Amino acid sequence: FFFQAEDGIRDTSVTGVQTCALPISQMSAVDNFRKGVMDDDLKFAVHLAFYGSCSRVGKTTGAPIVHFFGADDDQFNEAGCKEATDFIKNLGGEVDLVIYKGARHGFDSNQGSSYLVREMMTVGNCHQMFDMDNNKFFVEGRSVTSAEYDAYSKTCVRKGMWYQMQFTAKDASRDRVKYEVERVLKP
Repeated sequence: FFFQAEDGIRDTSVTGVQTCALPISQMSAVDNFRKGVMDDDLKFAVHLAFYGSCSRVGKTTGAPIVHFFGADDDQFNEAGCKEATDFIKNLGGEVDLVIYKGARHGFDSNQGSSYLVREMMTVGNCHQMFDMDNNKFFVEGRSVTSAEYDAYSKTCVRKGMWYQMQFTAKDASRDRVKYEVERVLKP
């Protein structure tokens, strides 16, 4: 990932930062997962997860995690993300959940008009979590079997996701990213 000049951060100052709109940004922050895909002790300095999944948790690498979501994002389950954030904090992780009121998926894009992707699978109705350290599944805050987790997933996954840029959320998220990079890397 490279920041654009408009972000106010030089590309050379962001080595070791992961910003991603996929669950991988959170998952690579979980030490157990990182060890499974990397042969050495290389770690990201900070994880900045845009629209990523809050549902995968575990003991982190120690690098801070910031989740960015729009409150109206079809992929976002506020109760589930708050629960996952607390879970990681209770394990000693540094994690923050930033929610932008009135924002949808793609709030930081340059797409001004809203549009619907009808075939996109969404999990915003799902309140579930997977503990990657202990292979434990949770639905709505209670421990369940993998079969119960799968059965629940089939009831809450939907099709159709709205995308739309929102200036306030876009500007605020860029400011927060800049702050986190400067705080962690101290350029």
